[in-house]
Parts: sequence; C-alpha cells; structure tokens
Amino acid sequence: MVRRSFGTVRRLQSSRWQTRYQDLQGRQQVAPSTFATKTEASRWLSKLQADMDRGDYFDPKAGRFSSSPVQKSGSPAGWFRGRPLAARTAELYRGELWLHLNPTFGMIQLRFIDQAAVRAWHSEIVRNGPGASTVAK
Repeated sequence: MVRRSFGTVRRLQSSRWQTRYQDLQGRQQVAPSTFATKTEASRWLSKLQADMDRGDYFDPKAGRFSSSPVQKSGSPAGWFRGRPLAARTAELYRGELWLHLNPTFGMIQLRFIDQAAVRAWHSEIVRNGPGASTVAK
C-alpha cells in the first residue's frame, strides 16, 4: 500500500470519501465536497497539491462574497482587523464602497478580482474621478 505524502482520504459512513489536507497556513482543511470513489478523492488531492506547488491555490472559503453584501449589511468593519471602527469612519467607508467600488466590482466575487482589474479601475478613477484624497482612501 502506498502512503500519501499530502493529505488524507477516508471513507465515511455514507460510503462516500472525504479528503483532508493542511492549507498554506498549516490549518487542517476538509475538501468542499465528498467523492463517490477513493480514486476521485485521491485525484482531487493530487490536483490541489499541484495547485499549491505552482502557487495557484486559494482558500475556497475566502473571497466568496462580493462587496455588495457588506454594503447592504451596513458594516464594512468586518473587513478590517484591529480596533473597531468609529461610527463616522464606518459611514465614510460605506460611502466610498458604494460610490467608487460598487459600480465596477459590486457583484464580482472578491476572489475573481485580480491585480490587472484593480490597476485599470485605479487608473480610471485617477483620471476621471474625485479628488486625490478620495482616490487615496
């Protein structure tokens, strides 16, 4: 029997197969779905390992939301770590999201926004947008 060097595959009571692996931060993760066969599960782990080796891996839970739900909930504070935001700062950030980010990126999941899209958006807002202090924010 060959022992895996990356991740584990186990059979569940439902007769489906589950995979577990360590992400890039060393946290134990479970695949987002189960597999009908052990071979499918092993192949999924192999592809995942190849993605990690190439640098193409991203956390499947990260970036699933767009900026719109944050605006609707009225709390951009969840995006920031550290001290809680003051009420006026949170209001200012909501306004900036609504006026400047939402028209371009509002319904796109964050994980699909790449560096080129941000650079193009930034260039456009610098040319045709508000003043320098707003662009800096």
